[in-house]
This record gives sequence, C-alpha cells and structure tokens, in this order.
Amino acid sequence: MHDQQTLHFNKLLEQQQKQHGAARAEMERSVKDANAQLAKEKRDRDAAQAAYEQLQARTDVDYTNNNDFMTENPATEQSMLAPHRVKPYHFKGMNAQQKGAIMNEREMQMREAEMARK
Repeated sequence: MHDQQTLHFNKLLEQQQKQHGAARAEMERSVKDANAQLAKEKRDRDAAQAAYEQLQARTDVDYTNNNDFMTENPATEQSMLAPHRVKPYHFKGMNAQQKGAIMNEREMQMREAEMARK
C-alpha cells in the first residue's frame, strides 16, 4: 500500500511539474511576444521622431533661406508712414540705386555751389 501511495504521489508530482513547465513555457512565449511588440512600437516611435526632426530641420532651412529678414529683402525696410522713410531698427543699408541718387544729388549741389561762387 505504501508503494502504491508513493507511486500515486509521484504521478501527481510529475503531472504538476508538466503543467507547471507548460504554463511557464506559455508565459515565456507571451512575454517574448509582448517584448517583440514593445520593441516594434519603440522602433516605429523612433522612426517617426527622426522623420519629424528631419522635416523640422528642412522647414527651418527653408524658412531661413526664404525669410525676408534673413535674405535682407529691402522692401521690409520701408516704413508704413511714407515710402522714402525706413525703419531704423530694420535698416540694412542702401542699395546701389539709392547710393547713385545721393551721389548725383551731391554732384548737382557741388555744381550749384561752384556756379554761385563764380
């Protein structure tokens, strides 16, 4: 009787160990699948972040290359009060046409002064 009881307990123990092993293997598979899913989501997130950063960098470069202030567009200097006035905080210097007009005016004034002296 003792031997039968021992055999019975050994069979129960063996069944429990098999069930435990199967449950453990299933748990390991599910953890592996969950980890693979998390890794895929992280790769996708990182790829989306990298794509966003590249798009932002291209946008910044495009803005810098085309912005009126950065390209020193002379039209941005003009005051709203009058076309001959400029915004002092935005002035970038005179263009060649403006410099030529000043030199012509100066030359005319010098001629007039010379004529007045004669």
